[in-house]
Amino acid sequence: MIPLFVSILFSGAQAQVLSLNSYFGDHMVIQRDQPIIVKGVAAGGSQVSVKFAGQTSHGFADQEGAWQIMLPPFSAGGPYSLTVTAKESITINDILVGDIWVCSGQSNMQWQIKQTDFRESDLDFISSDQIRLITTHVAMDYLPKEDISGGIWQRLDSNAIGSFSAVAYHFGKSLCQFTDVPIGLVSANLGASSIEAWMSNEALWQFPQFRDEIGPIIERNQNFDELTTEFENWRASWDEEYYLKGIGLTEKWYLPETDISDWTEMQGPGFWEDHGYADHDG
Repeated sequence: MIPLFVSILFSGAQAQVLSLNSYFGDHMVIQRDQPIIVKGVAAGGSQVSVKFAGQTSHGFADQEGAWQIMLPPFSAGGPYSLTVTAKESITINDILVGDIWVCSGQSNMQWQIKQTDFRESDLDFISSDQIRLITTHVAMDYLPKEDISGGIWQRLDSNAIGSFSAVAYHFGKSLCQFTDVPIGLVSANLGASSIEAWMSNEALWQFPQFRDEIGPIIERNQNFDELTTEFENWRASWDEEYYLKGIGLTEKWYLPETDISDWTEMQGPGFWEDHGYADHDG
């Protein structure tokens, strides 16, 4: 199980304002018995300190503003507060330490409690406040992302339960009662998605039928943002060389008086290849 609280990547100018990964927030759950790695962004070169449950660690942001600070493992418990201080200060409250479970799948995992006939009648369980819920926004990329695209941690109440994954909630409730430790449930689902969409490039490479598709992605090793930037740069040079250029513009074929008496007629709609232009695109 991957401790989701450990990863985030920030970049930008030195004037960055102190901030944390989007899934650091009030009511969150941190994985027990694992080192706690807190990452974020601050002014480039500034000192950053993180205080959690009586433990304090220090570090420095690099010139791009990214910083990473590690705290020791903690046993299950809470609630605690986590305070990050640089030139500014951020405090996150009501944090539990327990187990985090990622609940992913298609529509059957996405199906919400309010779409079923179930109504939680165990008020003692709700008041125990030992389950925390977060539903992530849908996002995709060729490479693993260091942050989720959005989502807010919620405490256990009838409203939060109603809009949460039914399968995930029943699983989490049973697990919480069995282990007697706080449980953090991450609902990350997309109806009609295939299992391949949830697998890493390296996992898909193990299946020969996917290698033609996954090979170029592994070889390029670029995410969507990098590919978009590369395409935009290439497009700019292509436009400069080709866009609004060519014999048609040079000879002003767009003018009504253009002599087209020696042009070949073509019946449309149709394919160039059917009219003697096998290598023509347009």
